[in-house]
Amino acid sequence: MFFIHAFCMMESTVLLAMAFDRYVAICHPLRYSTILTDTIIARIGVVAMMRGSLLMLPCPFLIGRLSFCQSHVIPHTYCEHMAVVKLACGDTRPNRVYGLTAALLVIGVDLFCIGLSYALIAQAVLRLSSQDARSKALANVYLLFPPALNPVVYGVKTREIRERVAKVFQWGQGTGLKTSK
Repeated sequence: MFFIHAFCMMESTVLLAMAFDRYVAICHPLRYSTILTDTIIARIGVVAMMRGSLLMLPCPFLIGRLSFCQSHVIPHTYCEHMAVVKLACGDTRPNRVYGLTAALLVIGVDLFCIGLSYALIAQAVLRLSSQDARSKALANVYLLFPPALNPVVYGVKTREIRERVAKVFQWGQGTGLKTSK
């Protein structure tokens, strides 16, 4: 459980670092090699590992304090914090609060920063002096969409987000808001 969540957070941090790399490459191309030195890149890697590890460090201890009176089998192939919490009996509020806070903190901060980097890139493109340069840069926008959407795709893979979206669509069906076939 620890490694699954820690590696997911590390991956999110790497996606954030990639967005920062694109921002520097596009908005400050002449200063790229002075901003992103080997030392800075190594520090970003260490921060990614530390962030994922430290944010997930409390989870095994929070799970360890729970008692289980039901089945010990989770419904999927990997051990996830909230799936284990659902099997526990007793007060699971600290686990739920910490798990949700950590997930929202990572996803929220990363999505905001990645979105900000792409907004600044778009702003830099729109400030180009010639119309030809702007249209040439905007023709390459298809290269930005896949990396920009990666956090959203990974976020949709998160079970809690999928369940919440499913509830929204089920609510729409029950109220007649969604049309039939």
